[in-house]
Amino acid sequence: MKRVAPLLVALLLLIACDGGSSPDSAGTLTIVVNAPFSKAPYIGDTIFRGVDLAIDQVNAAGGVVLGDRSYTLRAEKMDNALSPQKALDNVRAAVASGAVAVVDEGTGIEGSWSVANDADIPIGIVYQGGEQLVDPQAKPNVFRITPTDHGIAYRFAEYLGLKKLKVAFIHDDSDYGEQGKVAFDDAFGRVPEMIAADISVPATAPDVSAQVLEARQSKATGLLVWARSSVVAEIVRATRSSGWDVPIYTAPTGEDPLVRQQLSDHPEWVDGLTFASGRMTAEKGPAPWMAFQTAYEQAYGQDEVGVK
Repeated sequence: MKRVAPLLVALLLLIACDGGSSPDSAGTLTIVVNAPFSKAPYIGDTIFRGVDLAIDQVNAAGGVVLGDRSYTLRAEKMDNALSPQKALDNVRAAVASGAVAVVDEGTGIEGSWSVANDADIPIGIVYQGGEQLVDPQAKPNVFRITPTDHGIAYRFAEYLGLKKLKVAFIHDDSDYGEQGKVAFDDAFGRVPEMIAADISVPATAPDVSAQVLEARQSKATGLLVWARSSVVAEIVRATRSSGWDVPIYTAPTGEDPLVRQQLSDHPEWVDGLTFASGRMTAEKGPAPWMAFQTAYEQAYGQDEVGVK
């Protein structure tokens, strides 16, 4: 989520090439951040801070030159509340307001990309990693800088295979969970002997104990969870409160501080929780990414996710 600076530069180059929306007379271009500020504030706030920092750096360097004019940038928050319909409405509002680019968490892209494409507005995804979200031919205005679900799922298949684990896979029915299911099927479908159970849970379920019991009865020796952070916390609670001491692994949502906040009454239940993430690099190596991360931490402090 701190990876937005290079993506922002790429989006601005596309604006210059493709035209984008007409800039206003004040010489300011708006970048909309379409993210779940109300439902997943850690995700939304981190994305917005990264965009805002990148904009400050671009403005400090003289802004963006288009033709014979120089423009400064500004960021605008739009809350998608993890709702595909709300995310689509936000992109429509971004188009109507004359925004020149959208930095997106990823919810609702299947509906919103064409609205932005019709207005020559690029969308950059900086969180969700579902393979189907990006297609250079079908969705020419959608770009992404974030680890893909495909890569994370294959890494888990390799990592858990070396541990000789039989995996119970639990995913929720959100966009995030369903995309993870596609990646899991692809990666673990090549090693079906590793799969003990494949279980779906509603993203709004108040109780996941039945699904956790199903996973336990499958004789699984490892639990892999691909779901929103609130669901991850509920699965950890149901697992540990039942006395099941199985190792638990998660997709990047396990990083969200919400998981540890919801389990603050039993912090020991989070001990050993393992999530997968990624370290970004480029043709020039990791130095540009690390420089931006350092600038982010100097501006906002380190993100306290509750892990060492």
